[in-house]
Amino acid sequence: MATQYAGDPDSFPESFEIPDDSDDADAASANVGFEALADRTAYLQKTLQVAGIDREEFIKVVTLPAYVEDDLDLLIDSTLPTEMLELPLGELRHGDVVMYEVVVRAGSLNGQGGWVGVARDSWQTVIAVEPARQASEVAEHQVVIAGRYVEASSTPVTRKLVLVGMHNDVAGGGALSVYGRAVMRATIYRTNAQEP
Repeated sequence: MATQYAGDPDSFPESFEIPDDSDDADAASANVGFEALADRTAYLQKTLQVAGIDREEFIKVVTLPAYVEDDLDLLIDSTLPTEMLELPLGELRHGDVVMYEVVVRAGSLNGQGGWVGVARDSWQTVIAVEPARQASEVAEHQVVIAGRYVEASSTPVTRKLVLVGMHNDVAGGGALSVYGRAVMRATIYRTNAQEP
């Protein structure tokens, strides 16, 4: 018969045994791990209470998804970042966490030196870059950029992410080729405490 186990708030097991194929197939072999995890959960709950943090405020988040995609066919021969695609994020507040991912096909023509990046609001604020591999004719390599940033503005601000690209060796005949479907997506996480 099943029994209730609330967890020990004064215990945080650093390691515990988990069953393997040589153990008996009974509840006792699995309970060690479950009890250890319950102890850890109770310990973390107590830690939040001692710190004066409401568990519901701390754990629950509001997620605001953002998504855009477009077919691109560009040849960028500039040493300044060129804006290719925008992803509006809407109004952000201090402490919002923006998790983003960009997938684009890009290649560095006539030598290495091309890169693709993500900027906040404009090409002047690049927050992440990935080099584009050398390509023979057209963009044939998938570039994936994933990361996050935390909004630092003390007042609400409307933001967007921008897909940018450039090539460092334009004088030597280099260019960045961007071709095919480009996708930008982001999710904004905001704790309940930040809600008005």
